[in-house]
Amino acid sequence: MKKCVFEGVATALVTPFDKRLKVDYAAFEKLVVSQLRGGVKALVVGGTTGEGSTLTEKERERLISVAATTVGGRIPVVAATGSNDTAIAIKRSTAAVEAGADALLVITPYYNKTSVNGLIRHFFAVADSVDAPVIIYNVPTRTGMDISADTYYKLSRHPNIVGVKESSGDFTKIISTAQRCKNDLYMYSGNDDTFVPFMSCGGRGIISVLSNVCPSAVVHMYNAFSRGDTARATESQMAYNGLIEALFCQVNPIPVKYALSKLGIIGNNLRLPLVPLDERYKRLVDRQMKKSGLI
Repeated sequence: MKKCVFEGVATALVTPFDKRLKVDYAAFEKLVVSQLRGGVKALVVGGTTGEGSTLTEKERERLISVAATTVGGRIPVVAATGSNDTAIAIKRSTAAVEAGADALLVITPYYNKTSVNGLIRHFFAVADSVDAPVIIYNVPTRTGMDISADTYYKLSRHPNIVGVKESSGDFTKIISTAQRCKNDLYMYSGNDDTFVPFMSCGGRGIISVLSNVCPSAVVHMYNAFSRGDTARATESQMAYNGLIEALFCQVNPIPVKYALSKLGIIGNNLRLPLVPLDERYKRLVDRQMKKSGLI
């Protein structure tokens, strides 16, 4: 049985930029503090929601360092370090640990998709390179690759591979993986809209976009389910469904950055090829934020 990195809610943090599109570290620290107050159990830095693809290596490392310093060991900082180049993923992973990351989130290789054998060798090579737990990130809509339950089982044999952020929406596979891997591979939902159903299939928590704007609400959802109050958890899941849909009305993290700017936490600035939310969708996000009591 492996040690779990976290149980509960982890926030996939956005990366704030100023008007010149420089990383706004002061706003990032403010966001981290808001997450701590909201009761989340871990923070993910530099992932899809954090626009990791347009961060420089120095920016990535400083964001990890700022998060680790602000958190002060109270909750784990998970650094997204994946790449479709194994050598780069290894370099990022070792640098992240040096910068203060407690664990790593490593996505499947994208564009230059590999075989199952290549996938296993890729993750094993990254896991061999660090003395830190690795959480695999499976998001086939982004990468064009999916991981089967059988491959998960093989990956779980590595002592440093401890979990997976699952965003495929394949509940048959999720159940099969939970049955086969048990406490050798902890499963986290990557989809806010199916968080409660995911938990019922053996999940240990979520890496959430929604919790950027309302961390305590997602934490309460998890806590209700954990204490056996599935009716309240389900009610909460349904109550926030409209806001979740609004936060994905355009490509993540475009809507959630707009929502955070409405809360005065960050500026609504993104690096190309991402652009700010279309005006017609702003009205949708505004309406759902009001309905949820955020504004």
